[in-house]
Amino acid sequence: MSATLVPTEPAATLPAIGLGRVIEVVSGKSLFQFEKERLLDPLGMGDTAFYVADEARRALIAEPLPADRFTSLVAGISDPMRPRRWESGGAGW
Repeated sequence: MSATLVPTEPAATLPAIGLGRVIEVVSGKSLFQFEKERLLDPLGMGDTAFYVADEARRALIAEPLPADRFTSLVAGISDPMRPRRWESGGAGW
């Protein structure tokens, strides 16, 4: 069994993307709006989002260390300040 936490194949994230879209269609809300109302706010996670919209918070973004396991982009995210095309577990690719 592999210990990899990030899918190595783009197809591995398709179920997360599909589920996100189902939630949007059924609820009539964006995935983020749905998650914020039903999950994030009730858990007190008011600062959680798919990207960092406030430039003043850039310093709070975790950066990889030289000894970190991943040497390439994780989930295709190169700039956590830029909104993604889709809000999804697949990083909106």
